[in-house]
Amino acid sequence: MKANHKHYTLILFSILTLVFTVIAYLAVYKMIINQSKKGAEASTIISTQDEKRMMETQLESLFNSTKEERAFISDLFINKEEIVPFIEEIEKIDDYSNVELNISSIDSDDLYFKAHIEAEGTWHDIMHTLILIENMPYSVSINNIKLEGEKDIAVDTKKTEKKLEKKWKLSLDIRTLIYK
Repeated sequence: MKANHKHYTLILFSILTLVFTVIAYLAVYKMIINQSKKGAEASTIISTQDEKRMMETQLESLFNSTKEERAFISDLFINKEEIVPFIEEIEKIDDYSNVELNISSIDSDDLYFKAHIEAEGTWHDIMHTLILIENMPYSVSINNIKLEGEKDIAVDTKKTEKKLEKKWKLSLDIRTLIYK
């Protein structure tokens, strides 16, 4: 029997082709898997960016729609540089209400401005003073209100007569928020 070497070459060639095909298949399979992972990650990134853009648009519209409310709220607080004009506004109250007004115990920290106010005058003038303090254009917290009737005083009426009225003393503490 004579050996035919051509068959061995064909068998070897077919085995090499099979190995090459399997390696090529595995390489293509891994590339497809990697591409699909990268595609999924890219889709996630794109959808996340779209959500961020949508959220940013919503926040911008919310910011723009609340501009007036934010300005109103910031007007309720006192800026650190406005403390002296605020004290002067309180002192002007005695001109409007005809009382003797004294401000004492002025204190401020990083969060609050605090002061103690005392006023003396007629019942009407004391109540007018209290209303003016309550209606200041700031968020003023009023605490420890004390009213005391003291003595009778002579008060000029619209006529040329003098009338005796009780003198009242008002004592209160105010506190308002400060921002920098």
